[in-house]
Amino acid sequence: MANPETFARTVLARNPEVQETVLGSDEFRAWKERLPSVVVDDRKYYIRGGDQLQDEDQLVVDWAHRTGLLTDAAVTAHDQKAEATLPPDVVTVPIK
Repeated sequence: MANPETFARTVLARNPEVQETVLGSDEFRAWKERLPSVVVDDRKYYIRGGDQLQDEDQLVVDWAHRTGLLTDAAVTAHDQKAEATLPPDVVTVPIK
């Protein structure tokens, strides 16, 4: 099943070299293999922080952000654009 258009998918589509670098990293692959995973509706998710489910795109964005391959600006640029297109009755709260 193809990945739906998500925040992480959009960030990676705008930065394809980041996805290629992360997926080619032995460290990333070893870390990902140690994560517990579940399959929901034919999609594999990895369990992070005890109760957080992330797909591979989300793992890649998190890894790239933590290792400096993606800057805060690259991540928040999409977030701000997405927030501007939300219906007026949706409240967004930044996570720090």
